[in-house]
Parts: sequence; structure tokens; C-alpha cells
Amino acid sequence: MPIEIPNARFQPCMDSFLGSWAGVLAALDDARPIEDLWGLSGLGLRTQIHRSLLPVGLLGRQWDETCSAIANRTGYACVAGLRDLFYTPDDLRQIRLAWMRTTGKALDDGRPAISFGMHGPAFGIIYGYDDLTEDYSVSTFLDGQKDAPVNGMDLGSENPPLIFVLIPTGPLSDYDPNAAARDAIKGAIAQHLGQEMDNKGERIVTPMDLVVGTTAYNAWSAAIETGRVSQHWTLGYYAGYYAEARSAAALWVKKLAAEPAWTLQTELLKKAAGHLEHEAECFGTLSGLFPMQKPETAQNAGLRADASACLRLARAEHIAAMEVLIEAVQA
Repeated sequence: MPIEIPNARFQPCMDSFLGSWAGVLAALDDARPIEDLWGLSGLGLRTQIHRSLLPVGLLGRQWDETCSAIANRTGYACVAGLRDLFYTPDDLRQIRLAWMRTTGKALDDGRPAISFGMHGPAFGIIYGYDDLTEDYSVSTFLDGQKDAPVNGMDLGSENPPLIFVLIPTGPLSDYDPNAAARDAIKGAIAQHLGQEMDNKGERIVTPMDLVVGTTAYNAWSAAIETGRVSQHWTLGYYAGYYAEARSAAALWVKKLAAEPAWTLQTELLKKAAGHLEHEAECFGTLSGLFPMQKPETAQNAGLRADASACLRLARAEHIAAMEVLIEAVQA
């Protein structure tokens, strides 16, 4: 018998995991403003790019760890599984069958799932399942363009091998939103300072094709100036992503400044928010230089010079914002 959670729908967001998680929370009767998710996830304050601006450069590492942490910081426990190695075709089949059973039970309980690679290379929501056809009903950033179901035996991809699913299991009993906010800020600071650790307490090593922290701005500028950009539309895509990220982070930080628990840090948080707003303006300008539908702009030397100037200003504003946030968490 088909199961469906009709109000579990992808929410507009430049980050597909946050857009999916926002839709899941709404279906759980716990809708959150998108700026709160950018803030609590830490993504609004973090910087990471691919050296040639491939879209994959905006995806987090080790999703079963990082995406679970986002769920936890918004007050929910979850189960998450990531497989990027299949031993045999039957191994892949068994994984898909196992997720069918687990996802079907969760949907029956009113809990949607998040998966990757449905109707495109991004995260989306599984909000329904038909046990007769073994089809998932899905909601992604392509809603209205691609709405067809995805068969359970097509979940994930075989080449490259990848299956990821995350399902909320329920609210955390000891959740402290202020502690979660501090954790998100501290995580972003650790990345900024090059001191980020994984769950095992080991220093995170950034892959050679990615750049994180303040050096990401320099690598971004170099990619534009030398023309080492994967596809022209990613120039506008990256700028749009970080314009939304910083704008949302600024609003979230302002909201923290108004909370009684952050009274001692109020002025510092307001100051940090101001720098983030200025950084968002820089990315907004950068986005306007390279419209996605005008590939010829990528070859314009004057626009490339303007882009480098935008990135220098954005970098300076971000460093200023993070320095103030470091002072705030130490207060």
C-alpha cells in the first residue's frame, strides 16, 4: 500500500542538504527559518571551494558524519549511512533492499528521508514509497521540472559507487539550542584557523582539489583570472551560494545577539553580522558579473579583474567577522 507524507517538500535553498532538511523539519511540524539552518549547520560561516569551481566543491566531507551533525545541532537524532564502495552487484542490491525496508518503516511512522542523487547531483527528500512498484516519491531542487518517482533499485549511483540516506529518528532529549549555536560557531572557527578535527579527534586533511578557509578566496580568484573554471555557469553559482550563505549567517548572528543567553556577546555579534552583510554584498556583486546565461562574460578581462577585487574585499570582511566571533566565543 502506498505511503506518503504530502507536506515533506524541498525548500528553496542554494545548499541542497539544508533545503532538504528544512522540508523534513516542516513535515515533522518543526519548520525553521532557513537562516537558522545556515547558522546551526555552520555552513553559513564556512568557506570551501573546488580549485576549478566544480559544484562538488560545495559539498561537505563524509556525509554520514557531517550531515548527522547538522541534524543533531537542530535538535534531532538520526540514522545515516554512506557507502562509496560496492564489492559485487549483489552487494549493491542488498544495500538498496535494506534501505527500502528502513525507509518504508520510517515513512510509515511519518518520518521522511534524505538521499543524494535523485533527479540530479544533489540532496533531496524521499517523502513516499509504493511497496508494489518499489518506487520512491521524491522532492528535489528540480520540483516542477522532474517529478517522476525513483525506483528503490535505482537509489544512489553505481558509477561512481555512492549511496547515502539520512532519516531522523526523533528529538534529542537533552538538546540545548545555545550550546548548538556555540558548537556551530566553534566548528567554523576551527576550519577558518586550519584546526578542524573529525569525530575521532584527528586533524582533517583537505583533498588536493579543494581549498578551505581564507586561502579559498585566493584560489577562487586564481581560477577566474587564469580561466581554470570547469563550466562558465559555476562562476555565478558559487557566488550565489556564498551570497545566500553569508546573508543568512548575518541574520542568524543578529538573532543570537538578541537572545538573553548571549547578552555578554551582543555587541560583538552585531559587529560580526555587519561584516558578514558586507561580505554578502561582495558576493552579490560577483554574482552579477557572471550571469549563468551569458558564458561570454567569463572571457572578459575587465570582469575578471572586478571579480578579483570582489573576492579580496569578501576575504577581508570574512576575516574581520571571524576575528570578532573568536572574541565572542571566548568572552
